[in-house]
Amino acid sequence: QSTVVTSVKSEQLTSFEMMAGRPHYIAGYTDHARQRMAQRHIHTGQVEHVIHAHNTRERPGNSPGTWRVSDGKVWVVINTNAYIVTVGKE
Repeated sequence: QSTVVTSVKSEQLTSFEMMAGRPHYIAGYTDHARQRMAQRHIHTGQVEHVIHAHNTRERPGNSPGTWRVSDGKVWVVINTNAYIVTVGKE
């Protein structure tokens, strides 16, 4: 199972961007995220909406270098490298 890259931004985050907050683009999806998306009937459009929307809630994730972002319906965990780690529904 391959990871699909959906971002036009390909360079790595600079240390300034990492300190400024979470990535606001998606570099790809982990296999775990793809599995959870299938199990929870969440499509890439929903994930992209959460990451790109301006009215989302965010907090540090459970693992270092991750953020949990939610639009009130769907939540996603994105890491410093802009990969979606996992997803769920509120």
